[in-house]
Amino acid sequence: MIRGAVFFDVDGTLVPHTSSGQHLADFLGHAAAVREAEAGYAAGTLTNEQVCDLDGRGWASRTPTEVCGFLASLPLLDGIAETVGWCRRHRLAPPLATIAWDAVGAYLCDRFGFDR
Repeated sequence: MIRGAVFFDVDGTLVPHTSSGQHLADFLGHAAAVREAEAGYAAGTLTNEQVCDLDGRGWASRTPTEVCGFLASLPLLDGIAETVGWCRRHRLAPPLATIAWDAVGAYLCDRFGFDR
């Protein structure tokens, strides 16, 4: 029986010093556009929807398999698998809560055993 939950976030937590979106944009070839869009969002001149729209265009010609291949080099915090294992041994559900692209969440859930 589960007695509680420990929620995990992706960008800034499991992925330190960058974002999963910026990491993928580097591989997909539109990193400069994403940096500019994120700066516009921070300045209040672009909405989140506009930033996602622009970023999504960079994914247009890529397959999910290609994107998952890029995620293999995602810089991650050490000890994730051990921490998820600890949670499970102590009857704590380890859900992944993120606004990152779905492919990122799915990859991390598959790799480390987070709940979706």
